[in-house]
Amino acid sequence: MTDGFKNFLRAEVDTILASMDDDARHDPCRCTAKALGWIEKNAARFRKDWESTSQKSPVSKKIKAQ
Repeated sequence: MTDGFKNFLRAEVDTILASMDDDARHDPCRCTAKALGWIEKNAARFRKDWESTSQKSPVSKKIKAQ
C-alpha cells in the first residue's frame, strides 16, 4: 500500500471512530454496525473532501485511474 492510501484509510478510520461513543467503540457488534452505517452515509463525501484537501494525493490519482 502506498503511504497516501494508508493516510487516507487512517484518516477515514479515525473519523469513523470519532463519530462513535465509547460504548459503541468497545462493543464489536455495535462498532461494526455503526462503522458500516457511517460508510454507507459518508464515504463518498469523505473521499471528495479528502481529494479536494489533499492536493492531488496518490489516493485521488488511484481512484480516478480506476
